[in-house]
Amino acid sequence: MRPLDSLAPSYRQLAFTEEGAEATRAELLMMPCSGGPGARHVELLWSLGDRDATDDIVAATTALARLPLEGLKLESCVNADVMPLVQVMPSLRTLTHISVVECNVSAEDAFVALRRCTRLRSLTWIGHATDVAVYELVRGGNSTLEALEISTYGDGDGLTDDAVLAIAAHCSALTRLSLSSDNGVEDDEEAMAEEPGAAIDEDLALPRAPSALTDEAVALLGGLRPGVSGCLRLASFDLGGSLASSTAAAPGGEMPAVTDASVAMLVRGVLPALTELGLSGCASLTRAALLELATARPALVVHPPAAACRLAACSSDEIAQTTGGSHAAPAAEEQALPVLAPLDSLIDGVMH
Repeated sequence: MRPLDSLAPSYRQLAFTEEGAEATRAELLMMPCSGGPGARHVELLWSLGDRDATDDIVAATTALARLPLEGLKLESCVNADVMPLVQVMPSLRTLTHISVVECNVSAEDAFVALRRCTRLRSLTWIGHATDVAVYELVRGGNSTLEALEISTYGDGDGLTDDAVLAIAAHCSALTRLSLSSDNGVEDDEEAMAEEPGAAIDEDLALPRAPSALTDEAVALLGGLRPGVSGCLRLASFDLGGSLASSTAAAPGGEMPAVTDASVAMLVRGVLPALTELGLSGCASLTRAALLELATARPALVVHPPAAACRLAACSSDEIAQTTGGSHAAPAAEEQALPVLAPLDSLIDGVMH
């Protein structure tokens, strides 16, 4: 679910195509005159083949600067840099919801501009992103941001715990956070839900830009590290895409991964407001740990690694067997916080 789609179901959608781009530009330029409730929520789509989209960007920048926009979504503009559109967003004082999906723009430059959107409540970013870009977005203290979705794809290693550190230190108002990768798992999970026992395509199971998140991400968001307030209001958290098979090895040679240690923290009550948890790409988790989580927090909706475990198919007898016959969470002394390697100091002064 994308924030703009869900919060603005009546927005205007305009598509730039090879045949109709000129007409779409004319319609867009007329919008400030036509008014109407739809003018507050605009979605711009591109499907141009090889045609340059620079004229579209110029027209959109001119038109949108005059609209009392609350939501704006840009999708699939790959034939021109959309940075001019991003740069006008901070001047739109009523803009609260932004989505940028698979567009030609530098994440670092865009996030510097978006940091100046003082009323921003939700941001969806699907495209290349880095830890530095995330830090640029949040380092001013983004007190209004409630929903953040960053889904990386393409070349690179994806986001690491340094991005989570920046978020946990500066975005205490977040209620929804998704840090995932374009790994092709979602469609296969849906197929499995419709056809139990369906096989996962192994090629699709490997993300093109895997996140390098570890158990430290959960500890940071849960406020378990000194000087980091965390995101204790989180109701929905998706870190699907953190695979042990990531090509980004840690300094010691081990592969980064979210492990059962993260589940143990959640069993103990870390992130108490959580109602939905996405773990679809966390291949290092064991079935036993997830069954324990289902027992300790039965109201929590968990999306587990599809190939490893389907909690919906687990019987109460299996849960009891896995947890030694007891439905109580393990004692605190048996659930010591894992000793984790310190974060790389990529982000200077983030604690301050």
